[in-house]
Formats: sequence, C-alpha cells, structure tokens
Amino acid sequence: MKILSALLVPILLLSGCASVTVSNINSQEYLVQRRGDVISQGRLSDPTNTVLTALGLSDCENRVQYCINSVGDSSVTDNESKISALAEMWLFKAMRAQKDAQVLKDAGEIQNEQKLNAELLNDYIQTAKYSVFLRQKNQRPRLRRSTNTGEGLLQLCRTKCHRAALQSD
Repeated sequence: MKILSALLVPILLLSGCASVTVSNINSQEYLVQRRGDVISQGRLSDPTNTVLTALGLSDCENRVQYCINSVGDSSVTDNESKISALAEMWLFKAMRAQKDAQVLKDAGEIQNEQKLNAELLNDYIQTAKYSVFLRQKNQRPRLRRSTNTGEGLLQLCRTKCHRAALQSD
C-alpha cells in the first residue's frame, strides 16, 4: 500500500504540469502573428475590424469606400481607434487598387491610366494624412512602431506616393 501511495503521489503531481515547446519562426511569420494587418497579411487588422464591428459594419474588404465614409462620419469609437482604422482602410484601398491596376495593365485593358494614377495617389495621400495625424497625436517612440501608431503606414505611404507620382509624370 505504501509503495502504491509513493507511486501515485508523484504521478498525480506531474500530471498537472503542462509541457512547453519552443520553435523557431522567421521574421515574416513573427510580423504576421504580432501585427496581422494590411501590410503583413493583406487584410484589415483585428483592431480595425473591432472598430468596424462596433459601428455595425461588415464585409468592409469588399465595400472599402462605404466603410471609410461610415467610420469617418461616426462618433461611436474613440478618436485614436477611428483614425487608426481610417489610415489602415485607406492603405488597404490603395494597395488593392494598385494590384487591380497592375492586372488591368498587364492585360492591356487600362482605359485612363492618368486618372487611375491620380486616384491611387489620392488613396496613399489619405493614408499618409491619417497616419501622420495619429503619429503626432501619440508621439510614441520609434521603437514601438506598429500599424496602430501609423509609423509603418507612413513609411509605406512615402514610398508608394513617390512611385505613384513618378508614374503619373
């Protein structure tokens, strides 16, 4: 009986312990897990989707302009969340428009390339506008960069706006 008790106690104690595993991931996977936003995954982030849900909006990846207008006109969410969501949605719109434009260009089906470039440039400028506003409002250190602070969006917009401006010349 004592031997059985001596064996059961350690088994019962050890059965409550959880095992921990560690694995390596590359930097892209880390960013996807950490941020999960339009830059790293090509979809709207969870914080942006939270804002959209709070406003009763759905399917915003297919109705981007409608959702941008609705978020811009709303007063339901706090200002920082609203501005962050607007910056991300404008970037999502611009990136999707740029991708669609490239498909049309490759197929030789672009009707008015100047108009398309002007619209694309406007989308990136709107992204930069909201990103800069959010960055100035928060004044967070550069090391804590994320989509929510607008820093990553701002850097991407600088690059994209410059390219779009060069293409429209």
